[in-house]
Amino acid sequence: MTGPSLSPSASQSEIEERRVDALPLPASCEATGIEQDASRVLGQLESPEFTEVRTDTRLECSWAGFDPDEGSEVVMVTFAPEKSLVAYPGHVPVKAQRRDDFFTTGAVASMGGIAQWDTGEMFSGVKLHLPGMLISTTSNTPRVATGDLLRAVTATAQELTGGTAQQGAAEPAPPTPAPEPTVQADADSTAEPRD
Repeated sequence: MTGPSLSPSASQSEIEERRVDALPLPASCEATGIEQDASRVLGQLESPEFTEVRTDTRLECSWAGFDPDEGSEVVMVTFAPEKSLVAYPGHVPVKAQRRDDFFTTGAVASMGGIAQWDTGEMFSGVKLHLPGMLISTTSNTPRVATGDLLRAVTATAQELTGGTAQQGAAEPAPPTPAPEPTVQADADSTAEPRD
């Protein structure tokens, strides 16, 4: 696990000047390649049924199955171009330095982003905050490891963004939640966390 390259702190106006445009919303789940990248994860579900929902601002890809012993099993991947906390490659917002659920890996850093564990009572997963795109994935079944979710969405993100890290690399996932990352701070580190 590594942190993004350190650079001088940026003011809010500098962040806005460097902000990249949102990436285009993928046309479909099939166009993202997520089903192929997540085949290992999806193979752990009992007879999953696929559903796709696309709006003007997001694309949701979900697979739902039912296991007699475990009940309902769901894996969902969401693409939201304007929801990332990362403004430009290498930017790490103040919120990321204040919370231990943010981290990075070599593959995520090579795309200029950061990752965030998304833990909850029913669902858990990971969010990739990339310049111009948020890709999040969650699952409610204990048979699906969050590290497998991370590897699947990282591979898909590399295809969508032209990331330089090698697709499918067997990079180990950090423990959930990850230790504090090495981050670049925004200039105003006393400001309230931004969403």
